[in-house]
Amino acid sequence: VLGILAGWQATAVGEALIQPAATAVLGQAQKVKLSLWHGITPYLLLSLATMAMAGLAYLWSETAQKLVGGFFARLAPLGPERAYQRAMNGLIQLANVQTNLWQNGYLRVYILFIVLTTLGLAAGALLFNAQGLRLPAFTPPRFYEALLIGIIIVGVAAVVRTTSRLATIALLGTVGLSISLIYLLYSAPDLAMVQFTIETLTVILFVLVIYRLPKFTRIQGQPARWFDLFVALAGGALMTLLVLLITSETFVSLVSPYFNASSLPLAKGRNVVNVILVDFRGFDTLGEISVLSLAAIGVFALLRLVSRDRKKP
Repeated sequence: VLGILAGWQATAVGEALIQPAATAVLGQAQKVKLSLWHGITPYLLLSLATMAMAGLAYLWSETAQKLVGGFFARLAPLGPERAYQRAMNGLIQLANVQTNLWQNGYLRVYILFIVLTTLGLAAGALLFNAQGLRLPAFTPPRFYEALLIGIIIVGVAAVVRTTSRLATIALLGTVGLSISLIYLLYSAPDLAMVQFTIETLTVILFVLVIYRLPKFTRIQGQPARWFDLFVALAGGALMTLLVLLITSETFVSLVSPYFNASSLPLAKGRNVVNVILVDFRGFDTLGEISVLSLAAIGVFALLRLVSRDRKKP
């Protein structure tokens, strides 16, 4: 409506709006002349031709739709729409393959991908920075250290080979207790106590639920087991190498001296590790206890649900 009204008063609109705008943009005075009729010009003829073609297209719309539709239908297999549909179908198929591969519901597959990713990233970083790396001097282990290491290696090998769940639990407990003795040998009695307690409770819980588990079966072939062995050995070797590289560097720690100096005067405790867990990092410990408590409540609820189902006739 405004366009029609402005068209009837083209001269006034030009002088009031367009002429000041053109002057402001160009930086000098401009004279704008607008009029509704300019005579018969090529622009008028083109406008009339456009309106005539639009009218004819409206009158022959059904015929035009058939002609245009048939033309584009012949071009559809070769046009961009077909390529777009194929790209979308390929994307959906790729998403299905990716989902079935990465999100297949098997925990061991998730752990395998995590270990392989860690191996690739860490190995790449070590290769690109291999010149500045150095390993610490090797010290031969003492007799009891070598004995504990041998027990751990034999226990792990037996766990892999055995087909008895009870034997597996006993062997894993042996490995865990041997690790707790290593903590004790290297002046970490708190870690040794925690490890010993956790291993004992874990063995007891596993023994309680072992008879509820399905029959032990092997679902993997020999090549898959060899591949898992390679990944496990590579992961262990990488972690060992990283620990050796870290311990070979000299770090200036500002936190450890603070805890050692502040444990007794601030927290009234001589066991620095316990003071850190209970006082200095009490909220972290509270969070861990909360998580374990929620997990215990969930397990208790599931056990009660199972017992109720069994009591139903």
